[in-house]
Amino acid sequence: IKRVGTSPGLRLSLDSRAGQDRDEVLTQAAIAAHKAGGNKGAEGPGRRRLDAFFHDVYAPFANRHRRLLLAAFALLIAASAWVGSHFEVESTERDMLPANSNLARFNAWNDRFPMTAGISAVNIHFLWGVVGIDRSHVDPGDPDDHGAAIIDPRFDLFRDQEEIAAFCDGLAAPPARNWTSGGEVTCALTAFRAWRFARRAAFPVEDEVDFYAQLSAYLSAPEGFKFARWVGMTPDRRSAEWIDVQAVSSLLPSQHGPAVRGHFAFWEHYAEAMNLVHNFSTPVLQTSPAWKSMVTLESLAKTALWGMACSITFATCCMLAATQDLRLSLFATITICAIVTSLVAAYVLMGRTLGFMESVNLAIVSGIAVDYTLHIAHLYRHSVLPTRFARTQEALGIIGISIFSGAATTLLASSLLFAAYIKMSQAFGATIFISIALSFVYALGLFVPLLLEFGPLPPVTQRRWMLRVSTMTNGDGKTLLNGAASPDRSSAAADAAGATDGGPRRGHVRFVTRPA
Repeated sequence: IKRVGTSPGLRLSLDSRAGQDRDEVLTQAAIAAHKAGGNKGAEGPGRRRLDAFFHDVYAPFANRHRRLLLAAFALLIAASAWVGSHFEVESTERDMLPANSNLARFNAWNDRFPMTAGISAVNIHFLWGVVGIDRSHVDPGDPDDHGAAIIDPRFDLFRDQEEIAAFCDGLAAPPARNWTSGGEVTCALTAFRAWRFARRAAFPVEDEVDFYAQLSAYLSAPEGFKFARWVGMTPDRRSAEWIDVQAVSSLLPSQHGPAVRGHFAFWEHYAEAMNLVHNFSTPVLQTSPAWKSMVTLESLAKTALWGMACSITFATCCMLAATQDLRLSLFATITICAIVTSLVAAYVLMGRTLGFMESVNLAIVSGIAVDYTLHIAHLYRHSVLPTRFARTQEALGIIGISIFSGAATTLLASSLLFAAYIKMSQAFGATIFISIALSFVYALGLFVPLLLEFGPLPPVTQRRWMLRVSTMTNGDGKTLLNGAASPDRSSAAADAAGATDGGPRRGHVRFVTRPA
């Protein structure tokens, strides 16, 4: 580059090939003028191969095929959205150990046997005399503090003895029997009735004082002692505050999600129907420990949606603060949403369902996905070059190798988790691996073409050099470029005609430069 005296003009030589995009010709001139001002950017004889690849190979390739890349990624996003729409809540208990481990094999065999009234069964409890649970004084740091039962003073077990016994008989008959494990029911009043009949005594007991005396005697006897915990007798043994009836559900302990929701809906409807059929002193309330897992999984689904929405919003705000450009932030948000959509589609293709790990991962993946996009957007925003291609090329030439190195090291580190013994670690490693791979691909394949096609250009007052192209001729004197190209206009404003024989051309371009 040779400065011509003290004038602001300069002369420079460019190598031009036939059919070369006018943006690329102007970019070479802009870079030369940029370097003449003392800024070398990604140019220089000591460039690394990856720097040269992103600057000289990928940037021109993406510029020439930017619309094709946008169309291809639009189809990929649409396909990912369709596949991701089949993402379902976890329906079976997930094994945390390999299938050949002793615990996993025990659980698999355990599900093959019918449920009994034991610790492994899913039990449905029907309560009278209990309105709800008071959790106002629950200690959140104590997992054993579940609150206190709210007792309904209207409950009268003496009055309801025959109605509750009839309710227990109904649990062993259709339709309730179809939802239980062989109609297995634990009911203190039916057992008390059988005990009375064995002694040729009447049931129901006619006298209230005699009823509670006989019931207390039965619960204290060896044959009735096992039912003592199902009846809440007062300390003076002259009344009862509540009673619990248990039915063993046909629901397997390993089942979650929609299966549990179906059982909950049936038993909730059944309890409401029985309150209408029987004349209870207080309504019957149904509950089960299995409903906790159902609510937890449904909460995880909502948490995943809210987590993704909040993290994407926060990432957009960070992009807006870093770039101070609304259009760049919009492009980055589109890229992040595409990455999350493709990750959900990958979950479906891998056969995974929405559980605890997926809910947490989907909330944090947006923060992972924004990194590479933010780096490119930041350099693009602060570039002083005049065209979209020049600014994108400069950004890739500077940060491309850092993005590639960061992605490669993270992929290598997360791939080591594939060999973990605990499946939760394997799932986390797969999520990180897929997220980083998608972030790298979408940053270069979607975000870069968006910049090349629609990227913002800086205001004229912020540009370091104003370029005006006079003429460009090849060695034979044939005019290759004639006209003017202002940096705030597209290269289409310049009238360019290139040679068509495919051979290299060496020309001369005169630029008039002045500081903005």
